[in-house]
Amino acid sequence: MKLPKLIFGIFWAGLLVGCASAPHSSMKVSAGVGESEIIVMREKASQLSLLSLRGLRIYIDGEESLVLGNGETGKIVIADGDHVMQAVLATTEGGAVNISANSKKFTYKASVDGNGLLLMDKVSEVQLNKATKEHASVASGLSKAANVIMAGIKPQSRIAIVFVTASDKDVAAYIAEELEFVMLNRKFVLVDRRQLNRLRAEQKLQLSGEVDDETAVSVGKLSGANVIITGSVSGAGNLRRLRLRALDTQTGRVIVAASEKY
Repeated sequence: MKLPKLIFGIFWAGLLVGCASAPHSSMKVSAGVGESEIIVMREKASQLSLLSLRGLRIYIDGEESLVLGNGETGKIVIADGDHVMQAVLATTEGGAVNISANSKKFTYKASVDGNGLLLMDKVSEVQLNKATKEHASVASGLSKAANVIMAGIKPQSRIAIVFVTASDKDVAAYIAEELEFVMLNRKFVLVDRRQLNRLRAEQKLQLSGEVDDETAVSVGKLSGANVIITGSVSGAGNLRRLRLRALDTQTGRVIVAASEKY
């Protein structure tokens, strides 16, 4: 009489193992000359289900290039040129996305709507070659600062990366996107970037603009976050420094701060 339960248990365990063993990312880590990057963020399902346990498969020109678990984010590096991206979740296929790559970084969010349709929404498109050297330089400092910030934040926090102040808007956008990428991979819950963009637009604020803590906290509260992260880049040449801070939206107090030279 216990055989059906045993069979179901084996099936469930096999499904979990199959999903857990799916590759997290593909190809190279960063784009080189004549290459572009595609970031895919899979929205985390609020309730566990058989569908949420299945791997989201991303195909580039018909070739499987990335498999993402529930709530995971991954990166694909492609050669510049015209490509077709397709997302598949179990038996559900998302609409084909045509990508014209020319030293760019594309960010997409994959989600399933109320009707069970798989959606691939483009979040951003950034030209890489405008600030590639600056990006490479800031990457090491950002990695160290991000680790300090993440170590000081409770894992169950809902986080909003609200503002990054920098003289170069492309660098500010790069820092915000990379920080989001890193934190999502560490399983932190982040406020959707489109929601933050809408709130900033309503408040007539920019991601890279100068804002005080009170304004930043107010935007965080409106987004439903209990922790906000702000950043700034200062200095020039070999004296450039990246600073990140995490603040509690209820008290306005700084939870943890990091400062790294790059």
